[in-house]
Amino acid sequence: MINIRILTDKNTSTNSEGFIRPILKSGKILNKEGYLISIDKSYKKKNGYDITIIESKYAGYLFRSKGINLIDILNEIRSNDSLIIYYDNSDSSGCINRDAIENVDIYLKNQILKDRDLYKVNFYGDRIHTDFSHNVWQSKDEVERHETYRTITDNDIKKIRVGWNSFSLDLSLIGMYRKKFWKNAPEFLSCRDFGVWRKASSYRTLELNVRMQLEYYRNTVTSHRKYLLEKLGIKAMAKKVNRWKYLNELSNSKIVLSPFGWGEINYRDWECLRAGCCLVKPSMSHIETWPNLFSLEEGAMYQNYSWDMKDAESMIRDTLMNERTRIAIAQKGQDFLRKYTISKDSNKLFANHFVNIIKSI
Repeated sequence: MINIRILTDKNTSTNSEGFIRPILKSGKILNKEGYLISIDKSYKKKNGYDITIIESKYAGYLFRSKGINLIDILNEIRSNDSLIIYYDNSDSSGCINRDAIENVDIYLKNQILKDRDLYKVNFYGDRIHTDFSHNVWQSKDEVERHETYRTITDNDIKKIRVGWNSFSLDLSLIGMYRKKFWKNAPEFLSCRDFGVWRKASSYRTLELNVRMQLEYYRNTVTSHRKYLLEKLGIKAMAKKVNRWKYLNELSNSKIVLSPFGWGEINYRDWECLRAGCCLVKPSMSHIETWPNLFSLEEGAMYQNYSWDMKDAESMIRDTLMNERTRIAIAQKGQDFLRKYTISKDSNKLFANHFVNIIKSI
């Protein structure tokens, strides 16, 4: 039996919940496969663990609330002769934590760059898409980061692996209120999916859903959204609405725009698929993720446009005009998400992925 300790707190952030939720759901299968999983909130030395997985939001919380440095946490774990996996739960494919990657055995991220050599590049804004905004549209952040990061070595780049994205989150009305008012709900409730799934072929009246946040404190993040709206000649539905109205609005939408924000993958992507909408995003061909909704190998499960947005307007127009194609793409995306969240094989699929990560050490 391989003993694995996971340092996290699902209540730290929604990203943290997305990290731990599939592990909890697959716990029985992992146990049968010979992996004993223990969830812990204390990094202090404990004997008997072969592997420790530390989640980045948990580490960030310890630093902000108690001033505990990541290096000190990793040294404490290492003193127990435990192998260390650092799970980077940040939003984008960039943003590598140098202190972490230099001091762990495996470095996991929700999504990673296909071209690993790009991790040697100091991107403007620490993200490949903010660097694009800066270089192509001359976007500049009000507070610019002039730090030159330590170059990541080839040996450290080899530590980078694909973790899993936020696919398993229950972002339904019940799921979100359960999280808000009953943070310590029993596992059988916290892991249950209360989401409503609407068929892609359902009658819809809103052709293009453009409700999105436009105000970020970094211009290089905002510019992806603002330039898209300018290209399309439309205004965003930027006013914040309550959760009930937001979900109903999605269920009535044919196409949903989901441009880059802090990262490439948004919670909105999964909400869109559950609602049976056709998801429209910038091309995601630069990343690897799991499960990979954005792979085009088995047919499109989302519609994509180029980062310069020259083809965005024509692509959206053609998708709206071809109802059969729109519905087929939306339904294929929803079927894909069902497979990994609520199908009888969903927990086994995740367990296999998790085991493959552990075996790669």
